[in-house]
Amino acid sequence: MRMIRIAAWKFLVLGFLVLLSAPSVLAQQVGGNSPFVQVELTEEILTRFQQAQLEMADLEFANPRGSFSGDPAEDPELYAGFAQVAQKHGFKDLDELLQVGSTVSLVLTGWDPDTGQFEEPADAMRKELERARTDPRLGEAERQQVIADIEAALPTIPKLEHRQNVEVVRAFFDRLDAATQ
Repeated sequence: MRMIRIAAWKFLVLGFLVLLSAPSVLAQQVGGNSPFVQVELTEEILTRFQQAQLEMADLEFANPRGSFSGDPAEDPELYAGFAQVAQKHGFKDLDELLQVGSTVSLVLTGWDPDTGQFEEPADAMRKELERARTDPRLGEAERQQVIADIEAALPTIPKLEHRQNVEVVRAFFDRLDAATQ
């Protein structure tokens, strides 16, 4: 049951990042004009992030245009709503919230919920790449897409700067797990 909860939260975080960080936002942090800023996480920051994330998901689902493309110019009202929710939950702006989400995503990339062990995210992705190459459950087209996605992502994955973030995220998941049992 714990694995399902962790996987579900991981899915929510990653889904949220995809929703908001399409080319225009996260690309700037990862490989564009401004560097990817890793945040030193605390339980309080993660709680605020989770609360904001849930509200933003509600806004996105209520959007008559469908899902958010990540481009503020395409849906300025929804983007403004996201920014307002970020500020409501104590973030300076939407970029600061995205930095937290990106940092959590980086930790989750290197964290194995089965073993509780952490390895550098790029190393974990290399293992995923090898698994994708040999996974008999993947069809050939899906296998090639997964391989291409991982190979494209690998050069952009930074090393974790704040090692204590692993313990903060682990403790946060433990509390989530205990609260939902």
